Amino acid sequence: MPVTSYKYRITSSVVNQVSLAFSDLRQAPKLIMPGGKSNQIARLTLEPEIQLIVDEKLYDLCREIGKDSLSALAFIISHELTHFFYRHQHPFGFAMPQNSLMLRNRELEKEADLYGLINAFAAGYQSFAVASRILDKIYQTYQLPDSLQGYPTRKERLHSIVSYTKQARQLAFTHEVGKFLYFKRDFASAEHCFSNLASQIPSAEFLNNLGLAKLQQALAQGWSIIPAMPFKLPVELDAESRLMGIDRRDPKDENKTESQAQMESAVKNFEKAISINKSYQPAYLNLATTLLLLGKNGTAGEMLDQLRKNVTPFSTDAHLLAGIAFARKKEYVLAKAELGLAGGAYEIEFNRKVLSLISSGGEDAEMNQQIQKLVMTSQVPLAPVQLVDEKSLGAVTLPLTGSFLVDHQVFLPKPDLVHFQHSQINGLHTYKILLKEGTYQMIQGNSQHKGLLTSRGIKAGDGVHKLTSQYGAPNRIVQLAEGQEVYCYDKGKIYFKVQEGEVQNWLIYQKIAGAD
Repeated sequence: MPVTSYKYRITSSVVNQVSLAFSDLRQAPKLIMPGGKSNQIARLTLEPEIQLIVDEKLYDLCREIGKDSLSALAFIISHELTHFFYRHQHPFGFAMPQNSLMLRNRELEKEADLYGLINAFAAGYQSFAVASRILDKIYQTYQLPDSLQGYPTRKERLHSIVSYTKQARQLAFTHEVGKFLYFKRDFASAEHCFSNLASQIPSAEFLNNLGLAKLQQALAQGWSIIPAMPFKLPVELDAESRLMGIDRRDPKDENKTESQAQMESAVKNFEKAISINKSYQPAYLNLATTLLLLGKNGTAGEMLDQLRKNVTPFSTDAHLLAGIAFARKKEYVLAKAELGLAGGAYEIEFNRKVLSLISSGGEDAEMNQQIQKLVMTSQVPLAPVQLVDEKSLGAVTLPLTGSFLVDHQVFLPKPDLVHFQHSQINGLHTYKILLKEGTYQMIQGNSQHKGLLTSRGIKAGDGVHKLTSQYGAPNRIVQLAEGQEVYCYDKGKIYFKVQEGEVQNWLIYQKIAGAD
C-alpha cells in the first residue's frame, strides 16, 4: 500500500503517537501495510530489517468498531511495539497460526497485551474499552482456531484481556497521578505512587521513575554531596534549584545522611531498571547523573561506556554526561571532544562555557565568580505575564461539581497518603487526589482531542515560542526523555507536555481543600 494512501497515513500517525509513550529513544519500526486480504493481521519482523506489518484488512476491521476504531488499532499496534521496545527477540505476530513459540514466549505475549494497554492509554487512546471486542473480532474474521501454538487459547486470552484491562487501568491511572505529583514537586507522594507500581510490576520505566523521585528528594535538601557541581545536569527541574555547590547552605548532618541514603537507594533502582532492560537509556542517564553527584566520576564513566555498547544511537545527553565525567576527572581534552558531540543536549552552550572556564587553570575563587556570572547572564528573562488559574479544558471546568461516575479508585495509605479517584468526563480524564496537604482535582487532555484550546489560545501542535509568548517563562522545565519536556506553570496551574519543540497536550489542576 503506498505511503500516500489515507489508510497508511492514519495507521502511521497511530504508530508514531503510540511509540512516544515508550520511554525509548529508538525510532519505531518501518510501517508496511500489505493491500487486500493478506491475512497477516499485525506482526513484527526482525529480518532483513525491522518492520511493523499491519494488514489493510485489520484496519478495515478496526473501522467497524465505530468511534473507538483508532483506540482498537492503537491497542494492536501498541502490543507489537511492546515486543520491539521491550526487546522480545522473536518475529512476533498478534495471532500467527504458523508460530512455534515456546512457553516463555507465551508469557511475553501476555506481557505485550498488558503493556500494550498501558502504553496505548499513555498515548491518549481509550483502548481499555475496546480490547476485548477487537480481539474477539480478529478471531472471528480471520477464522483463527481457538487454540494457537505459542499463544494462550482464545478463551484464556479473552479472560486475560478482561483481567489485564482492570490491572492496566489501575497501573496507568496511578502512573499518571505519580507523574503529576512529580511535576508539582511533591516527590514523596510521587515516590509512593511509583513504589506501588514497581512492587506490582518491576518494569524499567516504573523503577526509573521511582529512582528519580528519590533523587529529587535528595536534591530538594539544597545540597549536593560533592563540593561543587558547576555543570547543569539533565535531571534539573529549574534554574532556581541549581545542582551547583556554590553558595549553598550547609545542611544538618542528619540531612546529609538522609540525602546520601536516598541517592544510593535511587542508584539501586536505576541499576535494577537496567538489569531488566539493558537498552533503557533513561535509566543509564539518570544513574550516571546520580553517580556524578555522589562524586563517583569513574563509575559514572564506566556506566556510560556500558550504555555506548548496549544502545545506539548514543544520545546527545549521554555525550554531555560523558564529557562531564571526564571533566570531573580533569581529562579536559576528552571532555571537550564529548561536549563537541553533544549538540542539542541539555544546556549544552552553558556547559561548554563552564568547561572552558574550569579547564583554563584559574584560581578556584575567581573561577566560581565567573561561573556565577555565567549563571546570571544565561538566564534571559521573558517578558512577565500575569497568569490566572486555568479553569477549563474543553467543556470540563474546575472545580468539578455534582455527581459523576467514579470508574476507578486507588488508596495508598502508607508511608504517605495518596488516595485518588478517576472519572472520564466528555472523553477527558479527571482525577480527585487526596493527599496529607489537601485535595486536588486534575483534568488531563491528550492529542486525540482535536480542537482543544487553552484560555490563551494554545493548542496541540503550537511551538514553544508561541507557548512562552502567551504564558511567559515556566516555573520549571521537567525533562522526561530526550526531546520530551514538561513546561510547568504553577501560577496558572497548567502543565504542558512538549515533544520536539511542539505542544502535545496539557493538564490543569486546582486545590479544592486544605491550606496553600
